[in-house]
Amino acid sequence: MSRRGWGSVVVGAGLAAYAVYAYTQLAPFYEGRQFGTEGCRQIPGFSGPEDFAVDTATGAIFVASLAPVTAPVMVTEEEGAGPSGGVYRFRPGQPPVRLEIEGGPVVRGHGLGLWVDPSGERRLFLVDHAEAGERVVIARVEGSRLVHVRTVESPLFISLNDVAPVGLERFYVTNDHHHPRGPWQRVEDFTFQRRSNLIYFDGQEGKEVLDGLGFGNGVSFDGERLYVAESTTHRVQVLRPTAQGTVEVEAKLALGPGYDNLTILGPGHFLAASHPSAFLFLRHAADRKKPAPTRILEVELDGTRIARTTELLEDDGRLYSAGSVAARLGDRLYVGAVFARSILDCPATTK
Repeated sequence: MSRRGWGSVVVGAGLAAYAVYAYTQLAPFYEGRQFGTEGCRQIPGFSGPEDFAVDTATGAIFVASLAPVTAPVMVTEEEGAGPSGGVYRFRPGQPPVRLEIEGGPVVRGHGLGLWVDPSGERRLFLVDHAEAGERVVIARVEGSRLVHVRTVESPLFISLNDVAPVGLERFYVTNDHHHPRGPWQRVEDFTFQRRSNLIYFDGQEGKEVLDGLGFGNGVSFDGERLYVAESTTHRVQVLRPTAQGTVEVEAKLALGPGYDNLTILGPGHFLAASHPSAFLFLRHAADRKKPAPTRILEVELDGTRIARTTELLEDDGRLYSAGSVAARLGDRLYVGAVFARSILDCPATTK
């Protein structure tokens, strides 16, 4: 066989291998099902409720709202832009309230996290996709008010996704891509690169503490360990922070595809939202009239090993598409989604 012939064989084999790998990653023919959705209803009044932070002291949920700059599919000519971006506060039985940060910026939101200090002070940390660049906004929670504390910027903040506070001004934050928004992000996506990372901010400066993540997504702290969801590598990493802010990898939990935000229920115990089909999620992102499945799991660990995984809810997208976060308050399970204009309210006892 000629050199050109061998070259064609190598290229063909490479394309075939890529097609097989892409098929397993994207799951284009995933067939969602209905499970745990009986008795669910939608609560309107939100704009892209992508992430939750549960305030158990007040029985409220802070809801991160995506802005059209990060989720333009939310805006249609029929609906108009309306208020979007920022943060909402939701209490069961009451309509959601969109909060302004007194003395601070209007946040083009994404992930968020709540820190309850031993002193009693409560602070909300919000990822902000500002026009000037990526940043984290810290606000003090004073009753029903949010008061600006500081805005944190760093050259290491490239494409922020979620934030996990570990002190009054210390936090971990994920970059879901190595490159900022633009064509190179698409190259990363379609070549399934593992180039995203985890950044630690110590109150003064940021530093990279973990790299090689496959779309680093949700990050949460349970008081002892950090949990980082990797959407394209189908796993959740369990990390132990050190006093210096570096992290030690204790486990890599293979939980399935498309993991998004994680909500802590207690030490080694969390809810996880996932997108079972990346292809259907991307199709929904391009046209939100096309459904994408939602799946919610409850995960309990024994140390760093999975003790139990319970499927709480799955919807094929006809009821609620692309669920990205879940939280439990009392006997209710609440689900948020990247491109929705509502949150889903379900009985928490459906297992």
